[in-house]
Amino acid sequence: MKKVTLMWHCACLLMAMTITSCSQEQVINQEMGEAQLTFNVSPYEKMPMDADTRAVAAKDAVTHLSLGLFQGENAVVSENQTYGGSSDTSFGTFQMTVPYGTYQLVVVGHKGSADATITSPTNISFPNNELTDTYYYYETITVTKDSEKNLSIVLQHAVARFKLITTDAFPTTIKEITFKIEGGGLVLNATNGTAASKTTQTKTYTVTSYAGKTVPFVQVYSILSSANEEALNITVTAKDTDGNTLAERLFENVPMQRGYSTTYRGYFFSNQGAWTVTVDDAYTEKDETAF
Repeated sequence: MKKVTLMWHCACLLMAMTITSCSQEQVINQEMGEAQLTFNVSPYEKMPMDADTRAVAAKDAVTHLSLGLFQGENAVVSENQTYGGSSDTSFGTFQMTVPYGTYQLVVVGHKGSADATITSPTNISFPNNELTDTYYYYETITVTKDSEKNLSIVLQHAVARFKLITTDAFPTTIKEITFKIEGGGLVLNATNGTAASKTTQTKTYTVTSYAGKTVPFVQVYSILSSANEEALNITVTAKDTDGNTLAERLFENVPMQRGYSTTYRGYFFSNQGAWTVTVDDAYTEKDETAF
């Protein structure tokens, strides 16, 4: 009788251990689960730099999108999209399956020649170190079995724009115009929307097709070192086909603001008249100063 009782107790103990083990395994599996996420980068928010501040589809603002999902400095997900034309209905939508956890989400869109490189949320570079109209998004997200799985991403401008309007015509011998920007930078820190480090930016445009013509404008972009406003020194140099300098002007303390366009208008190749500087909100005149 004692033997039977002992065997019964052993059986009960084994059952209890099995139930406990299964219960713990369920908890572990629940904590280590996965979720399918969908990020919709649309509508796409146009900031004051644009003529229209309403939201638009991603395809109407950029040609390249890059998404990075990080834990610390480690990339869990890295995906790029290039707009493929009017038949491309998936541009702006990212889908992925990731383990439950906390992540840093980065999305970048631009109009450059190739994909952006997202090394980390604080280090995003662009092809050939050239900036175009650029947008970004950053957020820390936590993925659980109960969290939202379909998320809308609204991007904002990452750059400020400098626009040069020459009142006089370009010389017939002109070949190129170079912008040298001191201050700001070329690498984006998406956690605060500023330049990862200050650097001198040089951008050269071949403008032989403008020879002898009065052109609407020439423009260049910069990521500011400050999240809001920064005064930059910008040197503009025009050269002919033999490499001779046709004209050069240094614009000091140019008032730049992220999401805004600063326009300088005047005679560039001759010394006639005065220049004006305009800071544009939605490309309408906000403030103008003669100098």
